[in-house]
Amino acid sequence: MNKLLIGLGAVIAVLIVIASSSLFIVEQTQQAIVLFFGKPQETIREPGLYVKVPFAEEVVYYEKRVLDLDPPKERMILADQKRLDVDSYARYRIIDPLLFYQTTRRVSEVSGKLTPIINSSLRRVLGNETLLDILSGKRATIMVDIQKAVNDAVKRFGMDFSAPYGSAVSASSFSFSVQGWSPKIF
Repeated sequence: MNKLLIGLGAVIAVLIVIASSSLFIVEQTQQAIVLFFGKPQETIREPGLYVKVPFAEEVVYYEKRVLDLDPPKERMILADQKRLDVDSYARYRIIDPLLFYQTTRRVSEVSGKLTPIINSSLRRVLGNETLLDILSGKRATIMVDIQKAVNDAVKRFGMDFSAPYGSAVSASSFSFSVQGWSPKIF
């Protein structure tokens, strides 16, 4: 009788381990990729309870929500040869988790890949503008140009910088120096 109970307990424990390792949950704010021995098999974008092959399949989760990126402040030279310190930020979403996985893998690596792209786009757009343009009503058009340049460059990573609330890529503050005078503009 004792051997039967021990055997039944062991079988139940093994079944619980297999069942718990074969079920996974995708939350409403997540999207997932199912990997079969490291190869992407399926992209899941809808929330729910899903089944996977235990020990052979692995699940990688990514956020559906808008994520933030805050590159370091950069000094740029404008078309009129004035120096400008640009403090930028960006909001992005992962729109293609499979492409994101293939090109970037982890959200922690985004900063290293996107900071040069954002700074390059800022330099390219701001390098064609004068300080007067940036301080005038043309600033909104300049921001749109920067956002388009960044968005075009990051499509290959499975990301989108078109934020639903406000500008997705923005220079939050500019500071400049003209012969010792350096106000900060927000």
